[in-house]
Amino acid sequence: MEPPWPVRWFGPLKRPRQWLFALGALIGCGDSADGPSAGDAFDVVTESTDGGFREDLQDIITNTITDTITDLAETSDVASADRSDASRDAAPTPPPPAPPPPPPPPPDFDTLPWESVGLGVAYRDTGVASSQQVFIGYAGYAVQAEWSQAWVSRLYHDALRAYGVRHVYAVQGPADAGYSAREIGNSRLIAHLLPRLGDGARVLVAAHSSGSFVAHELLGQLFVRGLDPGRRTAGRVVYYDLDGGGSGLDDAIVGQLRRGYFVWSQDGPSGTRSQNAAGMIALGARWPRAGGAVRVDASGSGCRVGAGWCMHMTVIVDRPHNPADASVRLDYTGFDDTHRVVTAYLTSTGFGGP
Repeated sequence: MEPPWPVRWFGPLKRPRQWLFALGALIGCGDSADGPSAGDAFDVVTESTDGGFREDLQDIITNTITDTITDLAETSDVASADRSDASRDAAPTPPPPAPPPPPPPPPDFDTLPWESVGLGVAYRDTGVASSQQVFIGYAGYAVQAEWSQAWVSRLYHDALRAYGVRHVYAVQGPADAGYSAREIGNSRLIAHLLPRLGDGARVLVAAHSSGSFVAHELLGQLFVRGLDPGRRTAGRVVYYDLDGGGSGLDDAIVGQLRRGYFVWSQDGPSGTRSQNAAGMIALGARWPRAGGAVRVDASGSGCRVGAGWCMHMTVIVDRPHNPADASVRLDYTGFDDTHRVVTAYLTSTGFGGP
């Protein structure tokens, strides 16, 4: 914006004598919007003065204007220099803060220690906060704790982790095929599980062979004997009976399950079925609305025709190590590219559905 004409003409008059003669110069000047010219002001003042004074006045005005222009130029230079210094001295803009580091990856499941919860019961917590599901794996008759843990660990890597399982229990096999001793620490397992059971989480229970009798004890304690007084597990347990038995299972228990599946296997080319296939089909027919019977296709098992105990292991490993019989230790632990853990009963049922 352009300054008013007195400032344009005289500049910032600093000396008293400048104001005196400037005032005299303004007397009688026109009312032009642009203000009087320097000549108009000079003529007005000098018309009433003698020649000598006019010459002095002319010199004073000329010098005053010159000094004012010089002062303005110096002031402008100083201001420019100050701005330059201020710009040079200003602190540099700090860089934006670094983004937070990504969360550390979850620990390797196989490096986590197994915690003993009760007799025959081992537990691992993956520590993955976004995963809250629970898995309990019951091994068959005479299966040692380490073998059961190897089976459950392989299941975790191949299926359970992707489903969102965090809490993992591996239970050794019973000391006798009928589980008459009732030695496994199921009540301690329940006491350990309930405080860790997240809202809406499911409890997947898979029990092979005689391990089904141990699992039925757990289910009875939860739903009939009152070890879950808050009924937190009611309607949240998905049970897989893997070519096992039906002793200890009844309507009161099955009615509290979310789903119940009775799993058997068959070698398609030979027609050979798993050892307890008939029992699984019968239980599935008894409780079809719970889930019913589920057949695992074991066409690549390598089991010999009629080798029911070899087929009995095809709900654990897709190609048992002994084509004529069960080889329990190897079938629970010897997983590799040609002996893969079986997960079909989990994935084909959607882990119990929506």
